[in-house]
Amino acid sequence: MSAPRLIDGLARAEKSVRREIRSGSTRGISASGYGVLFYLGRHPGASGAEVTAALGGSPAGMSGLLGRLADAGLVERAAAVHDRRASALTLTAAGERECALGLEAVDDLNEWLRTGFTTAELAIVDRWLAHVAAGRPTKG
Repeated sequence: MSAPRLIDGLARAEKSVRREIRSGSTRGISASGYGVLFYLGRHPGASGAEVTAALGGSPAGMSGLLGRLADAGLVERAAAVHDRRASALTLTAAGERECALGLEAVDDLNEWLRTGFTTAELAIVDRWLAHVAAGRPTKG
């Protein structure tokens, strides 16, 4: 038996999960967009740099995403209290509603993802995902 093609399977699984998340949105919000909404729901007033660092995005990509979320009326930018050049980001009322809907959809999706697996099997999957997320050690 040959070893499983983990990279291919991981890429296909990620696309499937992203597609599921987007299809559950009435506004067509991406998984990354929901990540921003979820983060701002827990950290109101965060700066764009804080959101970017927390979600592991690029500054240019996050700037565009934040602009789209603001244009959609989900996120507001205000001058930060400590630095008027920086923005403090908060959810609008519509953003809070979309965040709540997204959290429900993610709970439903997580339930589906766990279906058919034992607690022990899921613990192994969780450990493997944490291993991958931690990144490969630098060769030296």
